[in-house]
Amino acid sequence: MEAGAIFCQSRDDLVRYQAAVSEGASPKAEGGPPQCRRLEKPVGVQILDRDGPSRTQIATTDEPKLTGWTNAYLP
Repeated sequence: MEAGAIFCQSRDDLVRYQAAVSEGASPKAEGGPPQCRRLEKPVGVQILDRDGPSRTQIATTDEPKLTGWTNAYLP
């Protein structure tokens, strides 16, 4: 994934982030702000699952190895 891509700890965090952004609001929602961040550098990933075209579960292949969700387009 490219630097600047969104990486969220859970699918629910990504859903809340996407809902807030689509409403033009700051990404804060009930249940607290989503646990999402922008990647600072490119990261190698393995695709684990998909939930439609805009939600992909990934595992990073770089250290540290993390599992999470992104809305980045990954063919």
